Amino acid sequence: MSGEGGEGPGDGAGTAPVAPRSETRWWSALRRPVAWGSAIGVLVLVVGVSLTAGALMSDGDDDAAPAASATASATASSAAETTTAPISAADASDAPVEDAVPEVTVSASPSASAAPSPSATPESDPARTLDAPEQVDVFADVELSSLAKCTYPSTDDDTLADINFNVSADRGDSTPGEGTDEISWVSDLKKVKPSELDSLEWAPDGQHAVAMLQRNGAQVWLIDADGSATNISKDYSPETLSPVRWSHEGDQLAYVSKNDDGDHDLVVYDLRDGSSTVVATANRINGYDFEPGGLAIAYGGTFTSSRYRMVWSYYTNVYLVDLVDGTEESVLSHVGFPSFAPDGSGLVVFGDADRDGLQGATLIKRASGYEGAYTAGWVNVGPEAEYSGFLLSAWDRHTAVWSPDGDHFAIVTVGGDHRNDTAVVIADASGTVIARSDADTTRRPVWTADSTTLGFGSGSSVYAIAVESGDASKVRIDGLSGSVKVAGNRFIVRAAACDTTDVQSLVVSKDLTAAAPLSLDGDWFDAGVPYASPDGKILRLLIAPGSSGTGLYLMQ
Repeated sequence: MSGEGGEGPGDGAGTAPVAPRSETRWWSALRRPVAWGSAIGVLVLVVGVSLTAGALMSDGDDDAAPAASATASATASSAAETTTAPISAADASDAPVEDAVPEVTVSASPSASAAPSPSATPESDPARTLDAPEQVDVFADVELSSLAKCTYPSTDDDTLADINFNVSADRGDSTPGEGTDEISWVSDLKKVKPSELDSLEWAPDGQHAVAMLQRNGAQVWLIDADGSATNISKDYSPETLSPVRWSHEGDQLAYVSKNDDGDHDLVVYDLRDGSSTVVATANRINGYDFEPGGLAIAYGGTFTSSRYRMVWSYYTNVYLVDLVDGTEESVLSHVGFPSFAPDGSGLVVFGDADRDGLQGATLIKRASGYEGAYTAGWVNVGPEAEYSGFLLSAWDRHTAVWSPDGDHFAIVTVGGDHRNDTAVVIADASGTVIARSDADTTRRPVWTADSTTLGFGSGSSVYAIAVESGDASKVRIDGLSGSVKVAGNRFIVRAAACDTTDVQSLVVSKDLTAAAPLSLDGDWFDAGVPYASPDGKILRLLIAPGSSGTGLYLMQ
């Protein structure tokens, strides 16, 4: 991604024509026109080296994948001023795949379509906006203690020792308890082992949550605010290495399913009518995000002939699918993992946008009314390097995370001198880097509700970066398990601290100076990190008094 000129669109043999869209979007300005000679045509074949994952899959959200060492690397790159167009699926069918990870069998979908089809959204349906709930800092009243005093004593004042990871001691009946008026069991899920809960995400409006469970194959469950739950993936075979992604309005969600041909389908579930629609198909899908307004979805499509479970390739391109009429258009080639700004002003991607063999982050700016869009349509963000550090257990970590106010975004990008090194970069909405940490993290970072602080885990340490100063704080907590979560303006982790050797849920101040255990009254047992909605509801794995069965419980 050096900023040098790229090649124009490839409209050669094997490329299907793209149907016109129902309305002109700003992506259209990024497509570069090509003049073809009447007698001589020039065909440029770019041979890319496919990059694939080389790490083992983790069992669930609470199991962190191994992290590569991180060292200092080059400073942020200057803005690039060219766009490129995608290589067609036909051109890319023989793309090489190196160091591929062996296939893990997933049951085939009996009914998934192999071609994009329009969703049930009526054509007249306008773009929607979210009536966002007021952010509730649900753990703001938890009294914190100095983290140094709260930490379990050991030979090192800021670390822990003799950690006990047993969270399922025999306490009686294995059926989860019914709960109380304040803590209700999500009984439709029955017993939920900690290893079965792969991920859980609340909708932006707090009215629903979605859980990815691993039970004889993956399942996607929609959980309502009243505690009822429905399996919405019965006709599909979800891929747990790809996340469930909510629309900005909270009325649609997307996930990846494996079809009968072994390819990936991008499935959109519409909460308004309960319909599921395959909106795109690719050999492998690398990242996806809804455009604000809910009328389109961007995805990274990899077109190779690989049958390995997940593949990152030079032939990964970002496409935009119209959810009203089902048409698809290209956005940018050799990149994936798209993430829209909350106001739709830009789209962050990861890959090799200018085809120089160097990976990195790119911000595609919204173009409106200017000429020569391909000279000013996108900018490179942060460092660039040769890179092969994709991790199966955290395949989505290179998808950018926007702050709630939309003023900044953070992304796990390349860093250091080794091909597996990563860095966490914070940039403003124009793509200007304001902070960087070379700590390697295997998970996407999280923002506090007030958009002032970014948090993430690295090994046994928790990091926090203050946006205003760009300064990073760090605290080491041995026994740290899984990724860092956020609830309001405080971080949530699983670790052993505060005068105990048992792994438990801790609430930590955003400056990482104080913490406290999230204990429950009575004889309840903490079996998993709490997931807090924007309006203050909590879903949490617990063991009820008199039971040894772990269940998912809703706390209002």
